[in-house]
Amino acid sequence: MKFRWHRLVQVCMAWGMVISAMAPDRVTAVEIVDFEDYLLAPESHFSGPDPGGINIPGDFGTTVRVGSFTSGGVEFVNRYNLDFGSWSSFAVSNETDTTTPGFGNQYSAFPGGGAGRGADNYGVAFGYDDLLPNQFDLIPFDPLNVSHLQALPTLMLPPGFQAVSALVTNVTYAALSMLNGDAFAKQFGGPTGNDPDWFKLSVFGIDENNQPLGTEVELYLADYRFADNSLDYLLDDWTFLDLSPLVSARSLHFNLSSSDRGDFGMNTPSSFAIDNLTLEAVPTAVPEPGSFLLLGACGLFGGGLIRRRRSSQDGRRNVDSESRRLQNSSAREVDPCGGPRPPHWSRTVVAPETEKVQFRDDAIGDNFGSAGQRRGVRSRQFSAGTARMERFTLCDQRSNL
Repeated sequence: MKFRWHRLVQVCMAWGMVISAMAPDRVTAVEIVDFEDYLLAPESHFSGPDPGGINIPGDFGTTVRVGSFTSGGVEFVNRYNLDFGSWSSFAVSNETDTTTPGFGNQYSAFPGGGAGRGADNYGVAFGYDDLLPNQFDLIPFDPLNVSHLQALPTLMLPPGFQAVSALVTNVTYAALSMLNGDAFAKQFGGPTGNDPDWFKLSVFGIDENNQPLGTEVELYLADYRFADNSLDYLLDDWTFLDLSPLVSARSLHFNLSSSDRGDFGMNTPSSFAIDNLTLEAVPTAVPEPGSFLLLGACGLFGGGLIRRRRSSQDGRRNVDSESRRLQNSSAREVDPCGGPRPPHWSRTVVAPETEKVQFRDDAIGDNFGSAGQRRGVRSRQFSAGTARMERFTLCDQRSNL
């Protein structure tokens, strides 16, 4: 038998795939962005301006300072109008007022604090782009337009990390507006509670090539569309948001939309709170211990086959010697195929087990094929030298069964 290295390679590759499926092959680091590394006085917030930001022209001839603040390696974009003293995109806060309505309480998370025991700080986002044209903005939001996405509340992920989840909730300002209504927005559900109102957060991503992902992750901050009014809800606790569909994003962009809109856009206050943004290191393949074991096993197996091949060659020398001894012997065996064994057409030959051996019958000058291609009887197994052998009795070289 010819030794075929590609057989060994195929076997090793197959076992390698099995081991890879069974063994962990990635090292993953996790980072929780909880805003606690941003220093704030109690019951305070930071919404800009960033001293290191840049000034750009804003609406109505104003100047906007575009900057950011950082927590856990994530850069949260902040836009601050230097003329009006207003802001958009992201702020950081630890305010806890859950009862005061109105715009003056825009920095308080409705649960009354950050997510988790002892957590104080959290992020607040403000801003949106209307899904439909209105008198203030004639161009509706396009999630495949990079400029539209970058104008939303935006965060930039650190190199080598991807966002997988976050906790989000309402701010007090928006929650009380939806629960009770105010001078600008309606009470969700209406007087009867039957109005199918809703308030939705949508998240989009832009990849490393500055291309929109075309994927939207959404979560309803309030949903009153149920036929059974007892199922209607408004988030008043921190709620899990799965961001895994956006793992290829290098930046995340947040939009808000509502069933309550008018001639100038959305009436519901366009704010929400975020905390415990969870990042994972982009998975990197590492060598598996199982791979080294597999290579070692294949090396030993290959070495064993080489030794076996050499042993088989030694065995063939014993085959020739044994065949000549049998041919010269005057002893006559009973033919296992029936009757006396005619020496001119029947021979007892010795062949290595599992191999097909080409051999020549010197008495009649014919090349037989492999032993398994002629009619014969396997009589017994025995060891000759270091090779495992089998004895075959060929009954008729003229038969091809």
